[in-house]
Amino acid sequence: MSVTVQTSEGINRSSFWGIGWVDVASAFLAILFGFASIDKLFHYWGFLNALENYAVLPTPLIRYLAPAVVLTELWTSVCLIIRKTRKAASLMGCLLLSIFAIALAFNYYYGIQDACGCWFTITLGKGTLQHVLMNVVWAALCLAVYSGSAKTSQPH
Repeated sequence: MSVTVQTSEGINRSSFWGIGWVDVASAFLAILFGFASIDKLFHYWGFLNALENYAVLPTPLIRYLAPAVVLTELWTSVCLIIRKTRKAASLMGCLLLSIFAIALAFNYYYGIQDACGCWFTITLGKGTLQHVLMNVVWAALCLAVYSGSAKTSQPH
């Protein structure tokens, strides 16, 4: 049952029970980024070791890059939930996932298939072509949320 809902900001949304696809996709991405950032915090030294195995990262920068990645993922997660910041957060998520995909692709090209640094709690995933494609798909979802947020942020 699809209905048109007018929000308090005067925005018309076609949705199911008042929840649009942008809301669902944003929640999924928020969980993804939130879990990834918290997992990296709990396994910080493992994350640093994983970053050291990336072909494109200079070792001296890793100790500065690691906290920036964790904080940016956490910021992205929180801001994807808030409608007013969702557009910027989805663009940041797309940028992050694109960078991850490129870094993993370089590792794959050079035959480095060590731990990717994604999720230590679930798996010590190797940086495979599947991980590259997964990041590309999620980056595309971020772009779709960005596009959907742009359309729903203006009154009709």
